[in-house]
Amino acid sequence: MSKKDVEFLEEIAQIIENLPSEHLLHQANTQDKIDEWHTMRKGNGIIAECWRAEFIVGQGDPIAQALDNKEIDKLKYDGIWLLVRHYKSLWEIVQLAESYVKIVHSDLRSALFLPKCFSVQLPEQFVKLFGKILDNEYYFKSAYELFAEILKETENDRFSVCLRPYKEISMDKGQKGFKQVRGFVDKGMPDGFYPRLNQSEMRKLKNNFSWENFHVSWMPMTLVAAQFAAQVNPALRHKLIEFNESTIEMCRLGATACRKPESKTWRKQRSFAWINGKKVYASKIGGVYRAS
Repeated sequence: MSKKDVEFLEEIAQIIENLPSEHLLHQANTQDKIDEWHTMRKGNGIIAECWRAEFIVGQGDPIAQALDNKEIDKLKYDGIWLLVRHYKSLWEIVQLAESYVKIVHSDLRSALFLPKCFSVQLPEQFVKLFGKILDNEYYFKSAYELFAEILKETENDRFSVCLRPYKEISMDKGQKGFKQVRGFVDKGMPDGFYPRLNQSEMRKLKNNFSWENFHVSWMPMTLVAAQFAAQVNPALRHKLIEFNESTIEMCRLGATACRKPESKTWRKQRSFAWINGKKVYASKIGGVYRAS
């Protein structure tokens, strides 16, 4: 591994451990929001340390002792390491696909803003999905910049749900959603290509993950471009298959986490809602969210 490769890997670790971004803490105007931000920062710090151990130092396990001391559950331990390797798999895809992402973004932007030059206009639903990401010209100068943005987008969006006036997080819907994604990705396993979702399947996916205002971000844009490029790039196709395998495993662990019972090392996951900055758990009867 070259010195430049090591520098990139260390810079990625630094990005991970500094998410969610600092500016979001300034928007956290309740104690529950502040606690959520610090909890995610702490978790991402652990992810970054595991990243360094696995891909930079090449030895050690920063969370092995916590597992041995029963400070964390085996499911959480497996989930941390799976996410670390999932990130690495995505990084490898981005390195191979970044130039194609630029081409796809440019072509879609032209079709959106210069419709008279094309015989077939983009469907309205397509415009809604891709509109936000196509507002600006492609501004990344390297694969590293694109991957950094994907990481920031992913973690900042995950935190930002608590900034909404009202947002439900349902364990039952989450379990169904993980199962649906697992089945969807599994269909693409043989060749690395994803099947197209019909309108009914898309509605179920948006409902299960509560994606009321879903739009395409840089990670799905990258995977879309990688799908096209993989048809002529065997190395990229192989990386997509590896990424799909880790995605399926993450969905399996996610579904297990939604239903795993309470134990000495595991706090049972309960449905909850963010209501005006307060994290309110569902009642045991009827699943109603009531702020105390």
